[in-house]
Amino acid sequence: MTDAAPATAADTDEATPAPPELTLEFAVEPASAAPRALRHPAVAAARQGRARSGADEVIWLDDAGGTLAEAGLVLERPRRGPERVWRTGPGSGPWVPGTPPAPLDDDGDAGAELSGPAVPVAAFSFRRNALSLSIAGGPVEAELLAGTLRAVAAERPAARLRLSGGRDAVLDLAARLAADLPLLPPRAALAEEGRALARGGDGAAPRPRHRGAPDLAGATTVEDALLRAVGHLLDVMLHQAPACRLGAGPEGVHQLRVALRRLRSVLKAFRPAAHGAALDGLDDGLKALARRLGPARDWDVFLGGLAAEAADALGGGGDRRLLALARAAEAKRDAAYHALRRELDGPGFRRKAW
Repeated sequence: MTDAAPATAADTDEATPAPPELTLEFAVEPASAAPRALRHPAVAAARQGRARSGADEVIWLDDAGGTLAEAGLVLERPRRGPERVWRTGPGSGPWVPGTPPAPLDDDGDAGAELSGPAVPVAAFSFRRNALSLSIAGGPVEAELLAGTLRAVAAERPAARLRLSGGRDAVLDLAARLAADLPLLPPRAALAEEGRALARGGDGAAPRPRHRGAPDLAGATTVEDALLRAVGHLLDVMLHQAPACRLGAGPEGVHQLRVALRRLRSVLKAFRPAAHGAALDGLDDGLKALARRLGPARDWDVFLGGLAAEAADALGGGGDRRLLALARAAEAKRDAAYHALRRELDGPGFRRKAW
């Protein structure tokens, strides 16, 4: 009897599938819109076979001092399988908005060690629905996670949609879904959203992944530098966009406008080396958003500056003409904020954000 040769993928009917070229994750907000994602015509027309579904839960842990959170990490305990440490923000190098968190052992970085016993911070109880799709650009796997994000004293609904497959196929399907559904790249990992819920209750904002101007010191090529800058500034815009609403104060509009101006400057600076239809289209979209941001910011500045100074100079603003001016300015500011909010909630901004 001779020894049999080891089987290879070529010898079997089913080879191990290649990893997807691209995986994008989207937050569905409000989460009540999540069921519409898998019923969308672009999904319904492409589905292959039955949906695969089931209930699941993950718990996120840290020590009492938040050692992992400080390092941008979290310990995840799934219902099934081993515990793993995950990043809650980008690692080193360029980052594309919508890129899902990565397990720490997948990116080669060293992790932080807990300084005490691990304690639960937050949990996500959800139902997972997965579909195999066949679209013109190739096969795509769609996975919808919809459920409840929980901390000790607060909870809220949450939903995420993930699309995995060939780059062109994923981008094409994402564009069609974002035209009709409230899908944006998440402004934070779901574990970081859970941490914010635990610290501040429902409505608390997660920590930003990026702040200020991009740092391009580590870039090795022109393309690398452009990707770092664009990813950084789009992420700043994603973080600030929810705060651009009446009653939230002027800071969100101010910071979003600063990030937008920086991003347009980046595109202008890189245009000689990276000219293309995609960058031109992004700049055109940013220009339209700037037209909405400008009036909102200008009226904020007027009301907080000149109008306030005039009121102080006249002894507290009791003059009827000054009061009428202030009311008219507030009406203009409110209208500008409503127009900006419509822009940020519309498909145009959703297409610019990834």
